[in-house]
Amino acid sequence: MNITGSWPMDTEVSGALKTNKAFLESSVTVACRPSERRGFGEYKEVKRDIEAKVKEEVESLYELGFRGADLLTACFGQAVSEFGRYKTVEKADGSEVNVGELLEMARNAAFDALLAGVQGDDYTKFYVGWLQLNGAGETDYDDATKFTRVGVNVDINDIKHKHLLILEGKKMHIAMAAEHLNYPLEGTKPTDSLIDQAHRAILLWREGNRQSILRFIANIASESSSPLWRLLATLKELLPAGDDLKDVQGLLQNADDLRQNCHKQQVHAEGNLNF
Repeated sequence: MNITGSWPMDTEVSGALKTNKAFLESSVTVACRPSERRGFGEYKEVKRDIEAKVKEEVESLYELGFRGADLLTACFGQAVSEFGRYKTVEKADGSEVNVGELLEMARNAAFDALLAGVQGDDYTKFYVGWLQLNGAGETDYDDATKFTRVGVNVDINDIKHKHLLILEGKKMHIAMAAEHLNYPLEGTKPTDSLIDQAHRAILLWREGNRQSILRFIANIASESSSPLWRLLATLKELLPAGDDLKDVQGLLQNADDLRQNCHKQQVHAEGNLNF
């Protein structure tokens, strides 16, 4: 059988009259038809077709209001439908592509479609992807674990250790800047995670110390093409109303001034060195 469509569904109601029984939170429904397989497919062509099909499916489901890891999981069916058109899919060296590689390809394609234009490391992509799919509200711990398995190549424990997710009982929520950064130097180095840098910029702007924010911009984002500015623009569209959104808006509104004057700050500092 070849899969022609897939979508997430909530098939059980947790308020139903059941005693000491588990409830299925969600499932993925697939539509199939008898296979009409060709010979073998070339890996590059199949990969391109999968990426295009998954991108289309993500956009469609997102517009319909689907969110969370179920949205990503539902896209696996579209990947299988492309993959299943062939008896085998081979790489350039003649080796066959296995199912594990297929699902990895589908996962990456789905997440890339959601994060189109977002640069950065896996922690940054996790943060943006979480806001995109779940918002800033509370989520069940199990949903967070499922999201990391489906969405990005980061471990849930690493994310908790970095304070990107805040655990309260059995619920979790994405961290705002003040919850995320615990040490003064976090997010101040060019090698730090991009989301760390963004949250440091937010906190420095909130403090209102112009010299501190200018030094930070000079070190991290002195050019308009710096990834930090693109991430802040993305966060502006995703953050809920509150302090973080207000500070992001302030940074973006004053971006030209900050970039121009951070260079003056550098020149001034270099001109007053004492030997």
